[in-house]
Amino acid sequence: MVAASQENGSTPFDKLGLKTGDPLHLESIDTKSRFTVRLIGYVPGGSILVLPPVIKGKQMLLKKDKLYNVRAAVGGKVCAFRTQVLYTHLQPYAYSHLLYPQEMQALQVRESERLDVHLDATVTSEFDTGAGEWPKDAVIVDLSKSGAGVRCQEPLGVEGHEVILHFIVTVAGVSKQLHLKSVIRNRIPLEGESHRYFFGLQFTQLSEAARLVLNGYIFEKLRERDGG
Repeated sequence: MVAASQENGSTPFDKLGLKTGDPLHLESIDTKSRFTVRLIGYVPGGSILVLPPVIKGKQMLLKKDKLYNVRAAVGGKVCAFRTQVLYTHLQPYAYSHLLYPQEMQALQVRESERLDVHLDATVTSEFDTGAGEWPKDAVIVDLSKSGAGVRCQEPLGVEGHEVILHFIVTVAGVSKQLHLKSVIRNRIPLEGESHRYFFGLQFTQLSEAARLVLNGYIFEKLRERDGG
């Protein structure tokens, strides 16, 4: 079980440690559309300045007064707040002012901390691990920012073998499928249980998008657990 500290409104935006160029992930309140913008600056108590998102090679201008939920991850901390587009400038380049958050939710989640879950999954591999045909069914029983523990009926390989873990999580009411490249770090035979094997997997080459979804899922589950 993850032991994480929840800080409601106790970490101001300017104390998070975000830097110029860091991503902020926006979700529209009304349409639930999601995209990423880049931080270019902020004025505490005033506004947050961001570059517009790029969709299919083109900039998408943020509309004035539009409401968004914002998520960001930095230094092992996942934060979330609601904002509004105050103004979008076109000169000398396109950028937008977002309302500076007065309240913000934040959770500190260490890399090694694991959340107890029960998620159906499948496992594949791009290599011959000597484990037979792919895919193989599995159940994720614990999950962290850096890895997962899975139970399965069939072997996946041995320590050091590379596999891909496929599963679906729901974040902010939206289902998202993850395909996470992983390395087997341990293998434990199980006796007298519904599954024959337990495998400890370490994620590798996590994309920015996958890391956001994973952090967002852990964030929401911790809030549910702690009654937030």
